[in-house]
Amino acid sequence: MLETNSPIQIIKYCIIPQIKVCICAVALFIFADMWNMVEQPMLYLNDNKFRNLLAFIVQVDNYNSEVLMPASVFFILPVFLFYLLFHDELKRGFKI
Repeated sequence: MLETNSPIQIIKYCIIPQIKVCICAVALFIFADMWNMVEQPMLYLNDNKFRNLLAFIVQVDNYNSEVLMPASVFFILPVFLFYLLFHDELKRGFKI
């Protein structure tokens, strides 16, 4: 007798492997977009200790110049690591 698959099994074994690259790309873009938010922290947060790193980098005139390079590297690092985590998926998806 033929056994029917549940919708969850169909999604898990048929659909997700096909769109894995798209999921990775969208996750990377969403993470980078959220990480790069500038306007929201500067508008809604009055206290500087709650603002994100990019809001700190934007106000570079108020801070010492020796702090800017490590802050910039620390700012780029999470997005770069997230890209390294998914770059194999992205390369496989972009092959024609």
